[in-house]
Amino acid sequence: MIKRNRLLVFILMGAFQGLYLIYFMVSVQNGLKLMQLTKLSGFSVVLLSILTLGIFSLVWQWNVGKSLKNLRAGDCRVICLILSLLIFGILINPLIIQGKINRYNKEKQQKPRYA
Repeated sequence: MIKRNRLLVFILMGAFQGLYLIYFMVSVQNGLKLMQLTKLSGFSVVLLSILTLGIFSLVWQWNVGKSLKNLRAGDCRVICLILSLLIFGILINPLIIQGKINRYNKEKQQKPRYA
């Protein structure tokens, strides 16, 4: 998965809300698929989110949180769900998810290669 600056994610979300959110979902989902943590592609997630009028994006955020928890990057499922139901999730949840991805990448780089 790709490490990104959280401030840059926030700026891009503000400037290009819909387009960057779609790119973010596709990018994260494809990263999880490459790690074999999920079977759906990024395109499938976006298509299902559009067809269900955004309801599948709540399921997707929950599943991403579960995958990050399995990677020991931290659990963010409950806070993402609460913020999504309060309409703040569109701006805040990508920042939370990206923060967990950055934490995972940082921990992965700090682990010794030989034990």
